[in-house]
Amino acid sequence: MNNHDKKIENGFSRRRFLKGSSAVIFTQFCASILPASFILSGCNATWYRMKFQNWSQNITAKNMIAVKIYDEQSAEKSIEWAVENGYKVRPMGAMHNWSPLVITKGTTSDDKVLLIDSSALNQISMIEAKKSYGIVKVGGGTHVEKLYQYLSDYRAAGASDNGYAFQNTPAPGDLTIAGVLAINGHGTGVTYDGSSESPHFNGSMSNNVLSVRGIVWDEAASAYKAKTFHRDDEDGDIYLTSLGRLLVTEVTMQVVPNYYLRCLSYTDISWKKIFHKNAENNAFTVSRILDKYGRMEVIWFPFTEKPWLKIWQNISEKPPSSTPTKGPYNYPFSDLIPKFASNIIKDILNGKPELVPSFCKLNYEISSLSLNGLFNEHNLSKTRAAHQVSNKISNDDKRILNKKINDIWGPAWHTLLYVRKTTLRVTANGYAIHVRRGEVQKILNQMVMKYEGMLEEYKQRNQYPVAGPLEIRVTGLEDPRGLKTRDGSVPKPPALSALTNSDIGGEVDTAIWIDALTLPGQPDSNQFYTEFEQWLYNTFNASETRVEWSKGWGYTNNRGAWDNESILNEKVPESMNNLQRSFQQTASIMRDYDPNNIYSNGFLDQLFN
Repeated sequence: MNNHDKKIENGFSRRRFLKGSSAVIFTQFCASILPASFILSGCNATWYRMKFQNWSQNITAKNMIAVKIYDEQSAEKSIEWAVENGYKVRPMGAMHNWSPLVITKGTTSDDKVLLIDSSALNQISMIEAKKSYGIVKVGGGTHVEKLYQYLSDYRAAGASDNGYAFQNTPAPGDLTIAGVLAINGHGTGVTYDGSSESPHFNGSMSNNVLSVRGIVWDEAASAYKAKTFHRDDEDGDIYLTSLGRLLVTEVTMQVVPNYYLRCLSYTDISWKKIFHKNAENNAFTVSRILDKYGRMEVIWFPFTEKPWLKIWQNISEKPPSSTPTKGPYNYPFSDLIPKFASNIIKDILNGKPELVPSFCKLNYEISSLSLNGLFNEHNLSKTRAAHQVSNKISNDDKRILNKKINDIWGPAWHTLLYVRKTTLRVTANGYAIHVRRGEVQKILNQMVMKYEGMLEEYKQRNQYPVAGPLEIRVTGLEDPRGLKTRDGSVPKPPALSALTNSDIGGEVDTAIWIDALTLPGQPDSNQFYTEFEQWLYNTFNASETRVEWSKGWGYTNNRGAWDNESILNEKVPESMNNLQRSFQQTASIMRDYDPNNIYSNGFLDQLFN
């Protein structure tokens, strides 16, 4: 049982009301607010109080009302209760998110908010298994790590010999599938020379959806009822990126035959080579890597010369030099930081920002030593800070960190998942810039030179707003042409995906994802992010500058992210007005399916209204 499954008693006795084989479990507090019709309905649900806290811990609310649903009937009944009592309904996943899509900052238990816990909706079944593709049905509360393992392990007559996978997945595994689809979760990957992979699945995971089922308003029943939105339905695109405006109970997704990836890590290549303005300057420019391998990622700490560059190679047989994986999360140096340690680091750097350059250099040194199997006393003693850190690490952890992991190979999901709950808790701003593939190198050079120049300007003023790495990935855009719809038609792309193309039939085919990370509360970070964000909007086409829904955006100097009215009310809608559906059209259809506006909060009201 995880933390948000714990029923908070607060000194009250637990009561259980039964009707047939179903039950509502609730505390005395619940008995005081639940109508008798709900208690006696036979609804299978568990009510409790919980603490909500997002990933960066900047949105926290204690003692919130939550209900754990076990089926669609309990979902419908819980929502019925919320409507009757004037509550907002906020679907809740693994809380690995930054933006206020669930609740907003300042929300308290006095507000009428009902959190819906769908973790019990975790069933997985393969409904079609062909050599060339598969179709899987998944409960909305299923954690994606469990889904990836199920697909990879699946074997059956007539199925793919090695199971199934997705071509493009986010780095964390502790996400629910509904949560991933809520923000069109993405990974890294584009079409490359000699590729045997589908050219249609280089966008986000939202594009893999064949149907999504959730609870929406049913006019005939005058109630919220379960409905399936098939991809080839007229409104089949609306909730593929839901932004929390739907309680998703089930999704059906198309998957590809499983494949194996080799992941090579480099920490000895200058950022000036990787981001050189000339794509042909050397073998390690981003464009050259994409052309040859398709998948790459850069993790670059400020005030360091050499980023952590990751290159994935699709290769069916293990190279002799590669270490075989035994599972995901193969970089222990990046996820041995419990929450309390993250908070200590945050407090130190918030209080003494001048330590940021040393902190970033230390992170680079630990990463480089660990990746290359050189995390030992001899090498640590060469750097004072690293040596001091070494004294705090157990011998068992040192043995783990001393294992060479710069060349690993295994099933795709093993190498693509590397973020878990014990990774450093950071905040991040994030954007996806749509470009022509041939312009990737030039535009990345522009971005990086602006970012590096800003860091230097702030440093000259003794300001150190960025205490985390710059992360860069590159993906394709949403391409629904590879989907196996019921009628064989090509469906609409996800209506609100950051990867849905506004240049239909044109040459724009690629997205550069750029995330600048720092620690929550870092002095001057809001000012830095505001300035960088405005530069992005001033530099790139409005319809091709998209916010990354899960991250920070819409900055102001004083209040931080999600506060800039011009961006919320103008820039974001404008960026999607040239799609097959405009932002306003999508918002209008969502209102039709939720006339009571229960799937909302103050932030979403401002964004959509």
